[in-house]
Amino acid sequence: MTTGLNNEKGISNTFSHFNSQIPLQIALLFAPLAYCFHQIEESTGWFRTWRLRHFPNNNSLPVEYVFVIVTALTLFLIILFSIRKSKPTAQFVVLFLMATQVQNALYHVSAGVYFTDYSPGTITALLLYLPVNFYIVTKAISEGWLTKSTILAIFILAGIMFWAFELLGPALIAIFFGLGLVYVIASELRTNSQKQRPFNIFFGMLDLYGQVPFVKKVPVIFKMTGTWLSRRARNALLVNGGSWTMNHSASLIDL
Repeated sequence: MTTGLNNEKGISNTFSHFNSQIPLQIALLFAPLAYCFHQIEESTGWFRTWRLRHFPNNNSLPVEYVFVIVTALTLFLIILFSIRKSKPTAQFVVLFLMATQVQNALYHVSAGVYFTDYSPGTITALLLYLPVNFYIVTKAISEGWLTKSTILAIFILAGIMFWAFELLGPALIAIFFGLGLVYVIASELRTNSQKQRPFNIFFGMLDLYGQVPFVKKVPVIFKMTGTWLSRRARNALLVNGGSWTMNHSASLIDL
């Protein structure tokens, strides 16, 4: 009995330690992995055929195109959050996952029950989409990127996005994604105007280009060029000054 309790405690401690080592930007990578397995289940189960039996044929994109587009957009948002950790970027990536995965899981279950016709993709939606996104949302809240009220608003907006896509077609992906980028850019510029200049990301990348360890393998002239461009650009654009430290640039690749 005692041995069993000790084993359970050891497993719990191991999981807690493992969980504490995974920040949100790493947890987000579980989402595209889940999507790959979900896509396999849908493809092998002929989801498109099932969908045409119950919904209008308003998506002319081949399955392969949809897979590439959704995967690319997901990875783009994860990279964006990794480079620029902020509440707007966190909100955008979670919104996208809510629309493409959480709402998708609810769609599979509800449509399958309503039509009494199993929807291919339901298993991976339940076993992967929901647990993975619950973990991501939990991480986002615990790290202070999102609040519970924000999650509720995102969930509702994600539902609108998903059903607009289902009923009106894939063009809505571009529209909603574009609006999301506008929101992030506007929010970041507003924050930068209050705290720091909007060129900090650019400057940080130039600093990193000239100073990160792996660049030592590159000819010295390239290192010097990166550092020189960074200094010249800062001097030319930050007319009114403002402090700049490597902490800004180091945070850009805090992976």
